Amino acid sequence: MKFLKIHRPLWTISSVLIAALISVPVITIATYWFAPASDVWDHLTNTVLKDYIYNSLILMTGVVLLAGIFGTSTAWLTAMYNFRGRKLLTVLLVLPLAFPGYIISFTYAGLLDYAGPVQSTIREIFGFASKRDYWFPDIMSLGGAIIMLSLVLYPYVFLIVRPVFLRNSSRLLEVAKTFGYSGTRSFFKISLPLARPAIVAGCSLALMEALNNFGTVKYYGVSTFTTGIYRAWFGLEDLPSAARLASILMLFVFSLFLVEMWQRRNLKLSTTDNEGTEIEPVKLIGFKAFSAWFVCIIPVAFGFIIPTLQLGVWASENMNILGSDEFYSLLGNSTFMASTTAVAIVVLALLLRFSSRISGSPVMKICNRISTMGYAIPGSVISVGILIPLARLDN
Repeated sequence: MKFLKIHRPLWTISSVLIAALISVPVITIATYWFAPASDVWDHLTNTVLKDYIYNSLILMTGVVLLAGIFGTSTAWLTAMYNFRGRKLLTVLLVLPLAFPGYIISFTYAGLLDYAGPVQSTIREIFGFASKRDYWFPDIMSLGGAIIMLSLVLYPYVFLIVRPVFLRNSSRLLEVAKTFGYSGTRSFFKISLPLARPAIVAGCSLALMEALNNFGTVKYYGVSTFTTGIYRAWFGLEDLPSAARLASILMLFVFSLFLVEMWQRRNLKLSTTDNEGTEIEPVKLIGFKAFSAWFVCIIPVAFGFIIPTLQLGVWASENMNILGSDEFYSLLGNSTFMASTTAVAIVVLALLLRFSSRISGSPVMKICNRISTMGYAIPGSVISVGILIPLARLDN
C-alpha cells in the first residue's frame, strides 16, 4: 500500500490519459463546425438531412415503444407470477441480446421476402401466380427495422426492470392486496410508477444501440444518421460533412446518455429507500398461466428461436465452406478482435476503478465520468473522430 500511495500521481495520470483518448472523437468532430461548410454539406442540408432526422426520430420512437413493452411486460410476468416454464423463460428472454441486429435482419429478410419460404408457401397454398395477387408486409422498410432492433434490444429493459419488480414493490403490493387491488391495478398504480426510472434507463440503453446500428438500417435501405455518415464519407468523399453529421448524432446520444444517468441515479435512490425481500410470485393455472407463458414466449420465439433455426438450416446447406481458408480466416479475425477487445476493456475498467479507489480526487471522478461515455458513443462517430487526427498525424 505504501508503494501505491507513493505512485498515486501515476494512477491519476493514467486515468487522465484514458479519459483524454475517449474524448478525442467528440472533440474532433465538434471542431468541424468552426470550419467553412462545403458544397456537399449544403447539398445534404437541402436534400437528405430532413430524412435523416425524421427516420432517426421514428426509429427511436418505435424502438422505445416496442422494446419498452416487451421488456416491461415480460419482466412483470416473470417477477410477479409463477407458471410452468417461468424459470426457463427468465433465461431465454435474455438470449436475443446475443444476436447482432444485422444478423437477425438478414435472417428475416431471407424468410419473408418474395422468394423466401413464407411467401412461397402462401402462393402454393392459395394458388397465387404473382405478388400482385396478394398483399404481404414489406420487411425491408423502416417499420421492419424497428421490429428487428426491438427484438434484440428489449433485454436491456428486461434486465434492469425485473429486479425492481422483484424487490421495490413487495411491501406496497401486500398493502394493496388488503385494499382489494387486482394484479392489473397494482401494476399500473404501484409497480409501474416505481419502475419508471428503471424503464427509462433500459430504454435509453436500447436507443443508444439503435442509433449506433448500421447493418440493419443499411441493409433495409433506411436513411438515418449512421448511414448518412458513411455515405458522405465514402460515397461523396467529404469527411468534414461526415463529421458534421456525426456531431448531430452525438447530440441525440448525449441527450440519451444524460437521461440514462439521471434515471439510474433515481433508480439507485428508489432501490435504497424501498429495498425489501423479494415478493412471493402468485401461482397461475389454466388459461391465465397459458396467457402469461404466451406473452413471454413471443419475443423469445421471434428474437431467438426462429432466427437460430433458420441460421441452422442455412448452415447445414453450406457445410462445405467449413473447410475453406476464407472461413478460418474470418473465424480467426473475429475471435482475435473480440478477445483482444474484451481483454482491453477489462484492463482499462480495472485501471480506472483501482485509480479511483487509490486517489479519490475530484479529477479522478471527472475522468471516470468521461470514460463511462465510451459506451454511448456510436461506432460511426468514433471511426470519423479517430481517423481524422490519425490521418493528419500520418501526413
